[in-house]
Amino acid sequence: MATIISLSEKMSKDAEVNIKILIIISFIEGIYVNMVDVIFQPYILSIGFSMSMLGLFNGILFSGILGTVFMQIGGILADIKGRRKTLILSKLFEVLGYLILFLTLYFKNIFILIIGAILVTLSSLASPAWDAIILESSSKIKRGFTYSQTLFTYMLPGVIFTIVGGYTADIYGYEIVFMLSTIFSAIILLLEYLCLKETLKVGEESSFIKLFKEKMKLLMKIDKDILNFYCITFLDAFAWSITTRILFGIFSKSYRFTNIELGLLAAGNSLTWTLIQIPLGKIIDKIGVKKSLIISETVGSINMFLISFIKDFKLILIIYSLCAIEPCIWIPSTRKYLADKTRVEKRGGELGKFMFLSGIASLPGSFLGGLMYDHISHNSPLILTGLLLIFVVSSIYTMLK
Repeated sequence: MATIISLSEKMSKDAEVNIKILIIISFIEGIYVNMVDVIFQPYILSIGFSMSMLGLFNGILFSGILGTVFMQIGGILADIKGRRKTLILSKLFEVLGYLILFLTLYFKNIFILIIGAILVTLSSLASPAWDAIILESSSKIKRGFTYSQTLFTYMLPGVIFTIVGGYTADIYGYEIVFMLSTIFSAIILLLEYLCLKETLKVGEESSFIKLFKEKMKLLMKIDKDILNFYCITFLDAFAWSITTRILFGIFSKSYRFTNIELGLLAAGNSLTWTLIQIPLGKIIDKIGVKKSLIISETVGSINMFLISFIKDFKLILIIYSLCAIEPCIWIPSTRKYLADKTRVEKRGGELGKFMFLSGIASLPGSFLGGLMYDHISHNSPLILTGLLLIFVVSSIYTMLK
């Protein structure tokens, strides 16, 4: 009995340490990722990409189809090798990727750019392990709140560093942003290696191939209990990818916003996210997933329609700031739903499957959005996203239990 109590106390202490370290990592990651997010689409357009090519590029790399393939593999690795090892491996790829992107700006070689982008995309291996280690370091009744804590600390530095990223790119060039990203990413790699505690009991190394094949077979199946959930999130990912993969490109090219103005937009979004994430996390735990998702998509639809017909920077700043409401609710709600519906030994793979299906949906969406911009109008992708989100709301209401 004493041994059991001692083991329980150790697990509780490890979980507390994890939460603290994950919050620190979220904060550091929020510094450089928010800077890169502001400048990357304008950077790609500045080297001669069309909007449709930008959509295709983002639809394949990063959180696009290739990224979600890596997420799928990451989910399997997280369940076999453990959350911590998967996080460390993916962060190593990210450090190398940002270093190559930094060097690309001096060599001016598209091939090197693609290699760097692929390595950064490989860091998507971490996504299921990241979600799983957060959820497993928290009690079931506090999962929504705990996940919101990490999102809060991720978005907090974005209030300042989105502006810093835009200003730095305008004044000193894009290479400084990528250099800083390399440094901060390396710091996180050290924290994960030195401080994170494993939350999954990992099997023997010799069983890796056998377990990998078993996990792959399981991931090809979708439980009937969550089939409707996957259909809804698939449609949601398609709807949002039409716009989000090219939105800052639209702001830069059609609205003529500078990188600093893009930074201000992202800062407004980050500030709103920071202020409301933790309170919304508590609300999600209180009112449940279904109502939360309906609110999320309704707000998102309204904002897309407003942005599509307004070009004034001050008004766009207000509306884009309010766009933070949608992911603030959607991200922790969907993760909470999956965590509550799946067993711990399947959770990493299930989260990987969720992200994989979202990535499949986003590839045609992002390319379609770019084509609509190039051949119809600048606001046609925004309008289509708004209409599809209305359909998502009705689907959540009728299909989700």
